[in-house]
This record gives sequence, C-alpha cells and structure tokens, in this order.
Amino acid sequence: AYHAIDPRQPTFDAIDADQGYSRRVLLLDRLEYVDGWPRLVTGGTPSWEAQAAPVGD
Repeated sequence: AYHAIDPRQPTFDAIDADQGYSRRVLLLDRLEYVDGWPRLVTGGTPSWEAQAAPVGD
C-alpha cells in the first residue's frame, strides 16, 4: 500500500483560502520479491488501471 497524487490535479478547491486539501489516494498494487526486495508486478511502476482483486484459498 502506498499513496500518490495526480500531478495534473494535485489539490481540491480549498474550503478556507489558507488550506489546500491534497488528492492523495491510497493505492494497492501486487508485489513480487526479486532477490529479497519488493517490486511492483506492474513492471516497477504504479498501475493506472483497475487490477483484478486477489483471490483467497
């Protein structure tokens, strides 16, 4: 799990001019471990499209 902000629209319109609310969203991408280090299965970059949900045993 990690967070990201779309650089094309990073903030919401502020309710108060002194506040800016970021559009930071929670992302979940499948990981694999390569030589003991986690790596995103999507080629090392965050996915941009919906991914299939995991299936439990």
